[in-house]
Amino acid sequence: MAPKKSKPVQEKEKAIEVVKEAPLDPVAEKLRQQRKAFIIGMLKHVMRLLMTSLKAADAKEVASSVTAVANKKLKAEKEAATG
Repeated sequence: MAPKKSKPVQEKEKAIEVVKEAPLDPVAEKLRQQRKAFIIGMLKHVMRLLMTSLKAADAKEVASSVTAVANKKLKAEKEAATG
């Protein structure tokens, strides 16, 4: 018998808040930017490696989840900018 497919467990949506960081001195700010760029690059690379072993449907599900988080963050940033 083929195993039954179970529905994915839906997590409760958490509110995403935009954190405004206090301005740092120029050297500390440059280091923060470089660290952030490194982390983003590393995350992209690791995600690409992990996603290559997934089936297309699973990869699409992960991509959809990441897109949902990005959309929530964009909405929160727009709301913070408008007031």
